[in-house]
Amino acid sequence: MIMPDQIKALEIAKRKNISYLGRLNKNGKIYFLLTLFQEKTLYVKMLEYIKPALKYLTTIDFGKVIFQKEFENILTSNGL
Repeated sequence: MIMPDQIKALEIAKRKNISYLGRLNKNGKIYFLLTLFQEKTLYVKMLEYIKPALKYLTTIDFGKVIFQKEFENILTSNGL
C-alpha cells in the first residue's frame, strides 16, 4: 500500500541468496500486513482520496486503498 512501485518492490524482496542486504534467503517468507477492500463503496471511494492526502497533514504515509483482486494480481504477476 505504501510502496510506489509494488511490483518492483516484490521483485527485489524475493531475490534469493542475498540475505545480507535484507532480502529473502533460500527459505525466506514474505508477510503482508494490510487492509484489503472487496468493493468500491462510498466509504472506500472517500478513502481513495483521503489516505494519500494524509501524508501532507501528518508525518505518516498511509499509502493507498488496495482491493483484494488488485493485491492478488500483484502477487500472481510476481510468481508468488
